[in-house]
Amino acid sequence: MGPEGFFVDTAEDFAEVAAELGLEGPENDGTMVLFPVVRYRTDRVRYDFGIDVRERHSVARVSLRTDSGALTMNLTDLAEALGVMDRTRKGRLKDSPGLNGPLVRLVHPLVTGEGAEELMRAAGAKEYTRFW
Repeated sequence: MGPEGFFVDTAEDFAEVAAELGLEGPENDGTMVLFPVVRYRTDRVRYDFGIDVRERHSVARVSLRTDSGALTMNLTDLAEALGVMDRTRKGRLKDSPGLNGPLVRLVHPLVTGEGAEELMRAAGAKEYTRFW
């Protein structure tokens, strides 16, 4: 699948979840040729869905805006750390970006609720001083 096909397919797969959770998007960051990315966000949380064309697998990342920048982590790693997904399902997500919608439904209340920063830090999120 090429970059444009990835964008269209991901946008279609994620439309219902995005509407349900009040996420803005889909957006892309202008790098669709090198690393196709579809982005959804609120004022504090951002989800990036990409496809690594060299490694031939999908990538899903969640970022949380903080006072000093952002906490960022792989979506499936975060879901596993928070206990909303087991390792068996995690393996199936590698090549199936369309399966990330149900996972976002489970993770979103946790990363938008009180204590979200502490949860992400405890889960092993990387901290960056810049954000979008």
